[in-house]
Amino acid sequence: MKPLFILLTVLSSFFAGATGTPEKVAPAAIRAFETTFSQAQSVSWAIADDLYKVSFQVAGRYAYAYYDEAGNMIAVTRHLSPTELPMVLLAKVKQTYSQYWVSELVEVSNEAGTHYYITLEDAATKMILKSNGATAWSRYQKSDK
Repeated sequence: MKPLFILLTVLSSFFAGATGTPEKVAPAAIRAFETTFSQAQSVSWAIADDLYKVSFQVAGRYAYAYYDEAGNMIAVTRHLSPTELPMVLLAKVKQTYSQYWVSELVEVSNEAGTHYYITLEDAATKMILKSNGATAWSRYQKSDK
């Protein structure tokens, strides 16, 4: 999962600013997306290496789906507010990391399940935690500012 998250983060920077449907999006990826997210609006495709990223809106929320050339969904991500976390995870963040503020929260869903990545910051430190399912956090990355 760690390499997948790093890959998705890096790919997001390549995809920034891309709009529309690039000419070379694999038809299988387009069909898979349209089947899975038939109610999607504001759809925008981008390509990097062997992956296709679809930015879209569904039920008023923005999300991102990643597909391979065969149309297999690699992952779906979306940004959340802390109040959308499972209650156990939210309570553990508040209890253990009360001196930090939340600067980003991402939900990543794939065949391995759903995990959350939360970025916490204070004046000197930036830390990313990864959920271990819906009950616990582990430190994913920590750095000084």
